[in-house]
Amino acid sequence: MLPDRAEAESRAKWADLWSQPPKYQPLVPVAVAVMGGVVADRYWPMGREWWWLAAVVACGGWAACVKRGWNAVAGGAVLMAWAAMGAAWHHGHWNMVPPNELGFYATEAGVPCVVRALVLEQPRIAPAPARDPLRIIDAGEQSRLDVQVTHLRQGETWEPVLGRVRLEVQGHLLGVYAGDEIQAMALLVAPRPAVCPGQFDRAAHARADRVRAILRADFPECVKLVRRGNSWRPDYWLDRLRVAGDRLLWRHLQHERSGMATALLLGVRDEMDYDRTEAFLHTGTIHILSISGLHVGILAAALFVVFRLGWLPRSSTLWAVGVLVALYVLVTDARAPVVRAGILVEMVCLSLGFFRRLSPFNILAGALIVVLAINPADLFRTGPQLSFLCVAALSALGPWAVRWERRDELERLLDESRGPLERAARWQGRWLWRTTVASAVVWVVTLPVVMTQFHVVPWMAILLNSLLWLPVALALWAGFGVLLFGGWLPWMADAAGWVCDGSIRLLEQIVNVSAALPGSHFWVSGPPGWWMAGYYAALALWLAGGRIWVRLPWMVVGLATWSFVGWGIGHARQVEGQVTCAFLPVGHGAAVVLELPDGQVWLYDAGQLGSPQSASQTISGYLWSRGITRLDGVILSHADVDHYNALPALADKFSISEVYISPTFQRDHGEAVQTLFAALAEASIPLKHLATGDRLPWGPECSAIILHPAPDGVRGRDNANSVVVLLEYSGRRLLLTGDLESPGLEQVLAQPQSPLELLMAPHHGSLYSNPPGLVSWCHPRTVVISCGHGDNAWAVRRAYESQQADVFSTSENGLVSAILTPAGCQVTPWRVAEDP
Repeated sequence: MLPDRAEAESRAKWADLWSQPPKYQPLVPVAVAVMGGVVADRYWPMGREWWWLAAVVACGGWAACVKRGWNAVAGGAVLMAWAAMGAAWHHGHWNMVPPNELGFYATEAGVPCVVRALVLEQPRIAPAPARDPLRIIDAGEQSRLDVQVTHLRQGETWEPVLGRVRLEVQGHLLGVYAGDEIQAMALLVAPRPAVCPGQFDRAAHARADRVRAILRADFPECVKLVRRGNSWRPDYWLDRLRVAGDRLLWRHLQHERSGMATALLLGVRDEMDYDRTEAFLHTGTIHILSISGLHVGILAAALFVVFRLGWLPRSSTLWAVGVLVALYVLVTDARAPVVRAGILVEMVCLSLGFFRRLSPFNILAGALIVVLAINPADLFRTGPQLSFLCVAALSALGPWAVRWERRDELERLLDESRGPLERAARWQGRWLWRTTVASAVVWVVTLPVVMTQFHVVPWMAILLNSLLWLPVALALWAGFGVLLFGGWLPWMADAAGWVCDGSIRLLEQIVNVSAALPGSHFWVSGPPGWWMAGYYAALALWLAGGRIWVRLPWMVVGLATWSFVGWGIGHARQVEGQVTCAFLPVGHGAAVVLELPDGQVWLYDAGQLGSPQSASQTISGYLWSRGITRLDGVILSHADVDHYNALPALADKFSISEVYISPTFQRDHGEAVQTLFAALAEASIPLKHLATGDRLPWGPECSAIILHPAPDGVRGRDNANSVVVLLEYSGRRLLLTGDLESPGLEQVLAQPQSPLELLMAPHHGSLYSNPPGLVSWCHPRTVVISCGHGDNAWAVRRAYESQQADVFSTSENGLVSAILTPAGCQVTPWRVAEDP
C-alpha cells in the first residue's frame, strides 16, 4: 500500500490526466496511407518491385524536400512511401507463393494424395448438424485442424512442397498435438471461388490466410502420427493452454451451451452449431459470438478490479493487466478483432502508467497498422471492418452523444440528497441511456456494411446491445473463473460454471425471443458499392470538419436523401424487352431464376443434394445481387428433396406470392414434404397445381405452357412426373424439364416437335433422360446441365454436342445466364470451363 503522500500525488496525476489536451495524432495519416496502398494493390496490382521502387523514390524525395525546407512536400513524400510499402506488403502476401506450393496440385473436384505435414494446432471437433428432414445426406462430426505440408508423395519418392492447408477428417482425430509430424491420405481440394453473383468466395477467404488447398479425409485412420513434436515450442504451449481451457468449459458447463462458451471465451466457433447462430444474426448480435473489444475490455476490467482488491499498486496492476491481455490475445489465435482490442488495452495501460493522454484515433490507427502488418488482407474482411468501425464511431460520436446528459452542479447536489434506492435507480437509468445511445451510434455507422454482407436490417440490435451487456459480462467473468480454478479448485470451477451456464442460457433465450418477434428484422438486397463509398466519405468529412460546419438536422436530411437516391438507382433493373434466365450453381440440384419483361420474377426449383442452407445462400445471394426481394411465383418440378429443400429458408427471407406443384406432389407423405408444407403454411404462401395444358400468368408478351404431367400423373418415380415448362417469347423458346425421365419423357416426346433456343438437360445430365431422342425432338441450340462435380455428364454432353448444340454445365461454368430477345438468345457463362 502506498504512503499517504505518494497516494495523494498519484491520485492528483490521475485526476489531471483527463484534463490534458490530446496529443498530436501522427499515426492517423500513416494508417490511412498504408490502407490506401493496400487497396490500390488489391484492385490495381502493379507488382511488388514497382511498389518498392515507389517507396524508394518517395523516400528520396523526402530527403530532398527536408534539405530545402519543404515540410509539406516532405510529409506527402513520407505518406507516399508508407502507401508504397503497404502495397508491396499486400502484393507479397496475396500473390507471391513458392513454386512448390501445394495449392498448384489441387483441383475443385479433388485429387487423391499422400502428404506429410506439421500440425499447427490440436484438432477441433465440429458437431454434427442437427437432424433436418430437408437434408438428404446426414453429416457426422468432423475434426478440423491447420497443418503445414512439407512433402507430397509422387510414386515412390517424397517431393518437398510447401503450403498451409486445412485438414478436415470425418470423425474424432485423437492424439495429435501442435508440432507433431503426421502423414495423411486425403483428397486434395482447391477452395471453390465465387461462381455466382452474391456467392461467398471461399477461395479468396482462404487465400487471405495463405491457404490454397484443403485436405479431406474420410476416416481418422487416414491420418498417421510420424513423430512427436518439440514440447519447448511456444506455439505448442499456447495450443495446450487453448485445449485445456476448451476441456474445462466442456467439463463444467452443460453440453448444450459448452460450444457457445468456447466461442465466447476462446474464439473457437467450430464447436458451435450453425443453427444456433441464426437468431444472433437476425438480431444484429452476432458480434457477441466472436471475441472482440467487448470481450477483451471485460477481461481487462475484471483483472484490474481483482488486482486492486488485493491492494496491488496501480503501476503493478497495469503491467499485470497488459501481460495477461497479451497472453489472452495469443491463446485466441490473434485474430484481427482480438489484436485490435488487445493493442487498445495495451496502449491504454501504458498511457495510464506514464500518465500520458493519448488520442483514441491515434491508438486505433496504431492498431490498424499492426493488424495490416500481420495480414493486409484483413482490410477486406467483414469482421475487422465492423470491429474498427465500431471503435471509431464510439471514439468520434460517443462523447458528443453523451454530452446531452451532462448535469450542472445543482443537479449533482440534488442527486446527493436523494435516497440510496432512488440514486441507484437514476444511475441505472443513466447507464441504460448511455449504452442505448452508444448502440444507436454504432448501429447507424455499421448498418451499410451489415446490409451489404448479411442483407439484414436488425433494428432490435439498438435495444438488445443495451440489455445483453449484463448476461454477457456475467458469462465472461464466470467463464474466466472456470478457466482459472478448473485445474486446482474443482468446486469453485463448478460454481463459476453454473453461473456461466445460466448467463449463456439467459442470453440465448433473450436473443431467440427477440428474433421471433414479428418485424424484429427484415431482409434487404443491400446498397450498391458507390453508395457506401459516398456514405462513409461524407461521414469522414463531417468528422474531419469538427462536426461544426454541418449541423445535425442537415446531416439527417442529407443521409435520407442519399439513401433515397441509392435505393432508387442502385436497385433499378432493366428487364423490358427481354427474358433473363439464370441457372444457378447449386451443385447436384436445380435453381433457375426467370426475370420476365413485365418485371415479374419466378423461380423454377430451389434445392440441392446436401445442405439446405448452402442452396438457400446461393439463391438468396444471386437474388439480392439483382435487387430482387420478391418472387411472384415458385415452381417445384417434383417431390425430390434436392429440388425444394432451400424453399423454407427462402420463404423467411423473400416475399413469395404463390408456389406451384404437380398434382402428384402431395402424394408423397414423407417427412421432408410435410416439413415443406408446414413452412409454406407458416409463411401464408398458397399452393396451386399445374398440369398439362395449363398456362402461367406471365403477361401478354411471354407465354408459358405446361407440357407435363397429366392431372393423374404417370406410373413410376417422382422424376417421371416432373413439371415441364415451355416458355416462348418473341418466337424464342426455352424448355425447363426438372428430372424428367421415362415414362413421362415419352409423353413429352409424343407431342409436336418444337425447336428450342435453350434446353435444360433433364435429371442433371443423366443418361436415363434419353439425350439422343430428346435432342432430335427439340433441336436445341444451347443445352444447360445443372449438376455437381460428382455427376458424370460427359456422355450426355457428347450426345448434345454431336447435334451442334452448345453445352454448358453449372459445375464447370458456374452461373449460366441466358437472355432471350427478339434478335435471339445470348448465353453467358460465369467462367470458361476447362477441358477434361
